[in-house]
Amino acid sequence: MTGRQVFNILRQLSLGVWPHLFRETVGSDVIKQDSSIIGAFKVMRRLDLEDYHTGFNYLRRYAGDIIRREA
Repeated sequence: MTGRQVFNILRQLSLGVWPHLFRETVGSDVIKQDSSIIGAFKVMRRLDLEDYHTGFNYLRRYAGDIIRREA
């Protein structure tokens, strides 16, 4: 089943479903499980991203959240 097929099925259930929310959720979950540099590459592979910078954006945001919580 393709990502588009899943999206179309979920879209019928709720108009609030959008692909970016799914991507953000999956990327965040991967980084929470492995917050190392390797985790950023796991995000890239899991989400089939073309640019590794996007995977590092998830890592950067997660690190920022941790720093803010500790402050």
